Amino acid sequence: MFDRNKLTRSQIEVPQMSLLANMEVEGQIIADIKYDELYYAIQKIASSEPVCTMLEIGSFTGQGSTEAFVTGMLKNPHEPHLFCIEAVDTLFAELAKRYQDYSQVHCYHGSTVTAEQFPSSAEVMAFYKSHLQVMQEVSLDTLMQWLQEDRIYIETSGIATHIISTIQQEHKIARFDVVLIDGSEFTGLIELEQVYGANIIILDDINVFKNYHSYHRLMEDPGYVRTSHNPSLRNGYAIFHRLGYLEPDSSR
Repeated sequence: MFDRNKLTRSQIEVPQMSLLANMEVEGQIIADIKYDELYYAIQKIASSEPVCTMLEIGSFTGQGSTEAFVTGMLKNPHEPHLFCIEAVDTLFAELAKRYQDYSQVHCYHGSTVTAEQFPSSAEVMAFYKSHLQVMQEVSLDTLMQWLQEDRIYIETSGIATHIISTIQQEHKIARFDVVLIDGSEFTGLIELEQVYGANIIILDDINVFKNYHSYHRLMEDPGYVRTSHNPSLRNGYAIFHRLGYLEPDSSR
């Protein structure tokens, strides 16, 4: 089952009913991570882990995973801060308004990558031709259209790029404690490279292009251990802990 996390502005105005997530239902755009296994896992991490900095890539309107982070972290005695990234301007406006009164939440309108960093059409096409089981709900032509739209939006909107390094510089963060990668369908592996070394890395959509390669890279890294995994929830998710982070308290 395919699940597109980010809609372009045109798709928000005229929802594509073939998309299985973030469709308008009775005038409302719904989030995909909402009151499910991953939502509660994020909430538990945010509330109980000894963390200070958390990064969410792909915050949408803040009603899904962002909400899980925030409701959890408000119970955390370490008072962590959450840094939210959303590229689509209309979605960012809702996100920023929703959390404007939360001093521990910092919302950034920007892109993690430049237009040139997106994978080629040939690379995306080759992946889906070799993973036909995830192509049941959307055509390859539609995927290619999404890829082109994402590139054009980043290229022409004037949006800030390399936003992760901007956040790190502004807040003097060498390494994030927790990172959720759930942004564009096409940039998960590029984003993983930018946050590698985080103590906890959460990947959504591990069965599709977004985080398939990121998932397998972390699985092959002896420095990370998979602590939670469900390949059947939407397009699958996984949570990894850095081995050094686990060593002081093996019960975590």
